[in-house]
Amino acid sequence: MARITVTESELAEAIRESLAVEANPDDAFTLVELQQMLGFAHMKTRATLKQLRAAGRLEVVKKRSEAIDGRTIFIPAYRVLRAKR
Repeated sequence: MARITVTESELAEAIRESLAVEANPDDAFTLVELQQMLGFAHMKTRATLKQLRAAGRLEVVKKRSEAIDGRTIFIPAYRVLRAKR
């Protein structure tokens, strides 16, 4: 099977395009949600989020979630900010 190589810039662009088309820009997504939405590996997604944060294009927020035992917990979520024009 051929190996596909994706650069961090390409992944960042895929995240931006996916968010622009499929989601409300006010939504924040967890790491797992981003991975599932884009079909990328965990470490590549994390590296891209770090790149976006360093560029000032990522807002980190807490998202409410329900734990397996029913407790409400807050987990990190990410919102990609639009480029300033």
